[in-house]
Amino acid sequence: MNYRGLSHQEAQKIYLEKGANEIPKSKKFSFIYSIFEALSEPMSLILLFACIIYIFIGRILDFGILLFSALVIITIYLSKFQVRTNFRKTTKFYQKSL
Repeated sequence: MNYRGLSHQEAQKIYLEKGANEIPKSKKFSFIYSIFEALSEPMSLILLFACIIYIFIGRILDFGILLFSALVIITIYLSKFQVRTNFRKTTKFYQKSL
């Protein structure tokens, strides 16, 4: 097989059209934003709304179980914050090492 790379003109054209071949900069996410994002998830909202209903009708045990479930789901969702933070740090480290 005969492989041919890009010519200088082709590479320059692609560079001008699409920019440099770099990892895109990610937006910074704060922990507070991640909490708000987790609380706005439909499953979290449903569980928290059900918790409020159970408090008003006096079923404390059911309230506790649902609240625990909601907190578990929110905690799992907040793990995305840690993944984003680690990715951002790894990207910075990689770019410095080049």
